[in-house]
Amino acid sequence: MSHYYHPKSGELIDGNLRDARKVNGLPSPTTVLHILGSPGLKWYFRRQMWEATTTAPRPAGMTDDEYWEKCQKDADEHGQAARDRGGDFHTLCQQFHERCAKGDGAAFANSVDPGALRPQFVAYTDWYFQNVRKSILVEQSVIGQGYAGRVDHVAEMMTGRIACLDVKTRRRRRGSSRSTRNGRSSSEPTPARSNRSRMNSSASR
Repeated sequence: MSHYYHPKSGELIDGNLRDARKVNGLPSPTTVLHILGSPGLKWYFRRQMWEATTTAPRPAGMTDDEYWEKCQKDADEHGQAARDRGGDFHTLCQQFHERCAKGDGAAFANSVDPGALRPQFVAYTDWYFQNVRKSILVEQSVIGQGYAGRVDHVAEMMTGRIACLDVKTRRRRRGSSRSTRNGRSSSEPTPARSNRSRMNSSASR
């Protein structure tokens, strides 16, 4: 989905490309990458289809076209589940960062119920308290030369460096591209701690 921002305020424009053009709206970096054709996104979609073809059972008598449709449906459902999970985790971390910026992040971490995301949230908050001195900005609008967007989290690290942190989730692969349990695929976000090297590399730039 394309996103455009107001060139002066940096606020998200509620509308499509036609609405953005009326105010000389600026595209987000993700929108630009979509236009250029991001190799990472292409790899992701191809991976979803490959996993679907290697894990989706094919009943006897199913034609190639029927099996193709089945694999596409499986890949779409898996991709949507991953996006929903990532969105839920992003919202949870945003709430945590906002409370950290106010000085009561620990209280929030101890009181919130992250549900199925508890292992990932605990791993991330552990990493946060070990590596981040304080949160400075959360969901901050920024305007560049020809593009605009929002920075998830700006923080001061224990090293004194200022870093932009972006927490991501990913599914664990245990021995194969998709593990199964009781006939169903077992898919869960990788704990944020696994992204530690990425976060530290961002802080060192």
